[in-house]
Amino acid sequence: MIGQEIIQGTAPSIEEEASVSFISSILSNSAPADLTEVEIDPSGLPAPEPVMKWVGGKGKLVSTLTSLAPREYGAYFEPFLGGGAFFFSLRPSISSIGDLNADLINLYSEIRRDPYAVRIAADLLCSSHEGDSYYYRIREIWNSSRELLSPVVRAATMIYLNRACFNGLWRENKRGRMNSPVGRRPDGSTRPMCPPLASLASVSVALRGAAISCADFEAVVAPAKPGDLVYFDPPFIAKTKTSSFKSYGAGGFTDDDQARLAACARELASRGVRVMASNADVPLARELYAGFRIHEVSCSYSISASGSSRGNRDEIVACAGWS
Repeated sequence: MIGQEIIQGTAPSIEEEASVSFISSILSNSAPADLTEVEIDPSGLPAPEPVMKWVGGKGKLVSTLTSLAPREYGAYFEPFLGGGAFFFSLRPSISSIGDLNADLINLYSEIRRDPYAVRIAADLLCSSHEGDSYYYRIREIWNSSRELLSPVVRAATMIYLNRACFNGLWRENKRGRMNSPVGRRPDGSTRPMCPPLASLASVSVALRGAAISCADFEAVVAPAKPGDLVYFDPPFIAKTKTSSFKSYGAGGFTDDDQARLAACARELASRGVRVMASNADVPLARELYAGFRIHEVSCSYSISASGSSRGNRDEIVACAGWS
């Protein structure tokens, strides 16, 4: 059972073993009744939707991005996958997707491999939620010992934390520690809702034709050929020092990285690869993508723990490689 497969890798310390045992005790319970004997009919699955709510997610811009994309293309490439809203809306039959967040890549890999096991573990974690202290204990285990968790439990724990945190928005500090506070549902409770099995199954099916990698963007798009479509959605160039989305992830994405990305996009377009690149509507972005077709878009986001940073954000989508 899942609870017996919780630990992987080297032997944990006494403190780590005590922490991980807390999750193990939760997952040793029986599977939820609605999952004990489920037959999944692929033809009856809903359209796939993002499992994770990610900073800068494109859920509200899917229709706009679709209208800007070429009608026909070969393989699809997206090296800054995040929540994957555009990818899941396109549902390409052949694709290469990636992200530098190893936990996110593990999540998608495990959902593709066994959505049933991920759903069982995530549901047990969600249904066992009792108050703020439970959330913060799981969050601390995640930050201190997640490398000890088996891949499926690691994926399920990530889903629980994302569903239980404030605004459902995954956020990390520069050390890679998840630091979103606990959230509240409209009824005032904190117990999160686990994604339905059908939703995870539809995501699993959508990922079957994808090569999934934890790699730099240049490595992910290197195999792209003329006629393929590449979509870049990197951490945006900051309008101010305090507004930078790159502060929400470990490592950051510098202006030098932005220039390297634009050069990569230009090289791809020069050999017939169809390129779309999102970024903030700031002078540096327009300079980097000079010569591309620049489309202006606006979207509302909420990225602060207090909810005060709500409002519209102006973006551009730079396109090249097709007429």
